[in-house]
Amino acid sequence: MELKCNGGILGDDMGLGKTLSTISLMLARDGQRSSEGYGKTNLVVAPVSLLQQWKREIEEKVLPDHKLRVYMLHNRKASFAELRQYDVVLTSYGMLSSEFNKMDKYITEATSAFQVVNNDDLSRLCPVLGPDNYFYRVILDEAHCIKNHKSKSAKAVCNITALYRWCLTGTPMQNNPRELGSLVHFLRIKPYCDIEMFIKGIGSRSNRAVTKNAMMELQNLLRDILLRRKKDDTIDGRPIIELKGKTEVVDHVVFDPDEQEYYQSLQRDSKVEFNKYLRAGTVGKHYAALLVLILRLRQACCHPYLHIADWESVGSAVDDNSLALAGSLTPDVIEGIKGAEAFVCSVCLDAVESPFIMVPCGDYFCKGCSERLADPGHNNTNAEGDEDGTRMKCPTCQRDENSKVISYDAFKKPRRRQKVTNIEPHTLMKLRKKAVNSERAHRRYMGYLRGIWLPSAKVTKCCQLISSIQKTTQEKIIIFSQWTLLLDLLEVAISDQLRLGLCRYDGNMNATKRDQALHKFIDTPEIKVILVSLKAGNAGLNLTAASQVIIMDPFWNPFVENQAIDRTYRIGQQRDITVHRLLTQDTVEDRIVAIQNRKRVIIDSALGDDVSKSIGRLGTNDLAYLFGVGNKDN
Repeated sequence: MELKCNGGILGDDMGLGKTLSTISLMLARDGQRSSEGYGKTNLVVAPVSLLQQWKREIEEKVLPDHKLRVYMLHNRKASFAELRQYDVVLTSYGMLSSEFNKMDKYITEATSAFQVVNNDDLSRLCPVLGPDNYFYRVILDEAHCIKNHKSKSAKAVCNITALYRWCLTGTPMQNNPRELGSLVHFLRIKPYCDIEMFIKGIGSRSNRAVTKNAMMELQNLLRDILLRRKKDDTIDGRPIIELKGKTEVVDHVVFDPDEQEYYQSLQRDSKVEFNKYLRAGTVGKHYAALLVLILRLRQACCHPYLHIADWESVGSAVDDNSLALAGSLTPDVIEGIKGAEAFVCSVCLDAVESPFIMVPCGDYFCKGCSERLADPGHNNTNAEGDEDGTRMKCPTCQRDENSKVISYDAFKKPRRRQKVTNIEPHTLMKLRKKAVNSERAHRRYMGYLRGIWLPSAKVTKCCQLISSIQKTTQEKIIIFSQWTLLLDLLEVAISDQLRLGLCRYDGNMNATKRDQALHKFIDTPEIKVILVSLKAGNAGLNLTAASQVIIMDPFWNPFVENQAIDRTYRIGQQRDITVHRLLTQDTVEDRIVAIQNRKRVIIDSALGDDVSKSIGRLGTNDLAYLFGVGNKDN
């Protein structure tokens, strides 16, 4: 099969310089010398959170004699005549989805009125997708964002006219071969750019014979269009790239007597509950409830405050629109949610006590996953083109493109029979909810937190590590945690006790604030620490300014932690990397890591996300081991 391919997929491992390789391509083969009439402009489409990083890399890595003029097309308007004057135009998937909606609306209205579609008007309305607008090269960063060929993001980028087309992604196939069909469709590689033909010839899974032949066909296709290099690849026995060293250290933490008593009490109660289900043979039926028990043990390993209330359900106040959406749920969905013994996030498969609920289907998600689903800037293929990024398709059932997410509070509020007057909501909880949307409220919340602040063994150990690093090498430090309340507690300790400058990067911050935090951490010598929410900052970021990484709590899937570490362990890192994993000794955390290590080989050998998700689903033996009633070899 002979392929005509003006472009392809760069699928290098995380941290191997896909961005720099692409910038080098722009400089080596620029449109100025092109005779095809496509102009000189490179269009880069990326998640919102990475746009500033692209701009910064171009400005800092290109020599003065070869400077590229860059235009940021995000939350601003420009004509195609303006865009074509620049060497590079940076825009987001959400921006193009919005433009696709405008184009679709214009064409629909013109057709309904029996009017001829005016290409000039359409090109003015849609500076990127207009039929008369063209680019020299279009580059999709985090190209797995278009894996769903039915999404608005995928439809939008496939409408771009360009001479060369490139996809950048460390995970070109996450769930199944069909996802590659959307990338091949964008690349316009015949004959498989026809989605139906791709599914029939390569993506089919109807029987084993077809699958075997399809896999051979897929391998032949990828051999021609995909370049994928990994950090441990070699050429003639030598590594393809010399990265700085990486050392991973487990720092064990020991509870003080009060924490030990508190944890053992929780563990005793959890064992009793698990043994009850084990004897009855109903472990599978109560799987979600058991995950919540394990969640509480994990939280107790970090700080007692994490277990006081459902801290991670923090969000904005329940508005009328959310209440209306909650009221639109069907009776069977309502009964399903009310009857649930406990909740498990449909994406990461972790336990969640107060989920975010997808309307109308009723599937539920943790806070971090719901934020990524609702925000096209978080590498999301499901957010569908509203400028506020709230319309989406449920990733679990894939049934409704007009789905929206509401909080558990919004679900419960219209169903409360009467206001409970004898129990006041926890003061800290109320302050923390308000702090999300107001700087003044945030200062009040942090002031209150300082007033009730208590240390924990793990927070103390983290501060000791930070202090030791600053007294010796003075390296910059990234601290990852799944729980933003733990980051709040660390912020108090680092600011007040260690007197060090720090900044934050988490899902409660908008794209502008996140980018400002990254700039501040990278460019300000006095800022020594950045506190990062694991799910908000485990992919796409370049944080080579730091060379010390502290992981406060183990996640089920080691692949997620590896992504977080690769924010520093990548091309451009000038120091050796040290990764500190803080584990509380003789607790569920040690047992989680033992399960991780037993299954890590599966993750390392997997290209996509199916195997990663299988790690999240625990068997009965795994659960028994986590509750301390079995051994890891079962």
